[in-house]
Amino acid sequence: MIDNPRRATLTSAVKTMTNKTDVPIANSGDRENRAAEILSFILQNVEEHPGDVVRLTGTQFGISRQMANVYVDRLVADGRLEARGRTRARQYALRRLIDESFDVAVTPTSSESEIWRKRVRPLLSSLRASALGICQYGATEMLNNAFEHSAANTASVSIALDALHIGLVIKDDGIGIFNKIAGELGLEDSHVALLELSKGRLTTAPALHTGEGIYFTSRLFDRFTILSGSLFVSHSIDDDRGLVEAGEAEGYTKGTTVRMMLRLDTARTLKSVFDRFASAEGDYTFSRTNIPVRLASYEEEHLISRSQARRLLSRLDQFREVVLDFDGVDLIGQAFADEVFRVFASQHPGVVVQRVRANDDVERMIRRAQSGAGGTRSQMSDSGPHSWGGDSRA
Repeated sequence: MIDNPRRATLTSAVKTMTNKTDVPIANSGDRENRAAEILSFILQNVEEHPGDVVRLTGTQFGISRQMANVYVDRLVADGRLEARGRTRARQYALRRLIDESFDVAVTPTSSESEIWRKRVRPLLSSLRASALGICQYGATEMLNNAFEHSAANTASVSIALDALHIGLVIKDDGIGIFNKIAGELGLEDSHVALLELSKGRLTTAPALHTGEGIYFTSRLFDRFTILSGSLFVSHSIDDDRGLVEAGEAEGYTKGTTVRMMLRLDTARTLKSVFDRFASAEGDYTFSRTNIPVRLASYEEEHLISRSQARRLLSRLDQFREVVLDFDGVDLIGQAFADEVFRVFASQHPGVVVQRVRANDDVERMIRRAQSGAGGTRSQMSDSGPHSWGGDSRA
């Protein structure tokens, strides 16, 4: 979203971007509501329909192309859209209202809270309190990681704002997060470090950190991506479902780059996300995690062995509830299933393991393993679209 930052001169438009309704409408409340609905529709759809958003709007609301153009022109005039080209070849796009980037020297005295307060927060005065709180959490947590763990000389911060989204990017020129985790924790390689990071509660400095910052940040933003070396991991929220992608990145990233994108109309708050992962006692102990099972395998290999299962299960005894997401896993072997769904269950009866998005073949192998679990099976929850209080939101 903001890989090539440039300074914009439209900050005055920020203050009006969420409450403009001065389009040609009648005075009735119904007409005003309809105008606001049309404006919102245009903004929501212009990214996917840059060349035909006028036609799309006319069709959606049963208005003429000329009237649809009036609404689009108003959004251009007040700075929320930009137009390129002429007449029927014209393309529209969300206009960058804020586009700011700056570097920060990484020193023993670097303060993420000071950078937020003095350099980031003043740019975001138009944001609602809920969105502002999420941005503060993400920016300060990721800056702290760069300052205290990256061995970097320089970090950079980029902020981009349009009518619908706020984007933050934190970069550093350090050792790289996956290399750092693998080296400090004695892991096999960076791929295993990626899997461990996805579980949460992972830190290379347990005396100073809980290891929860990255996990919570990834669940706060609509899209959260880490790139480092040749690997990436991305968590996105689509229709209130948590979707995880990970693997080989295009190109090579020196150090670590963290990209965060949040919709301005988000209904999430810091409290609502923290509550989802709190213990039953409500003490905000990070006791629940959601893991993409496919990260336990390399490239196209199948999950069939106990060693692969143990790689997946490492540190899961630290949680009370674990959701294993089998999306993208075509099949699993008997030994893998037995290790996860019988052996681990019998050894850790206090950990409730649930599964989601397992296909029929995977499900059959899991049930086969569970059939030999005896009394421990009560701790293993069957799959379903709403397992773990709607874990699909995680």
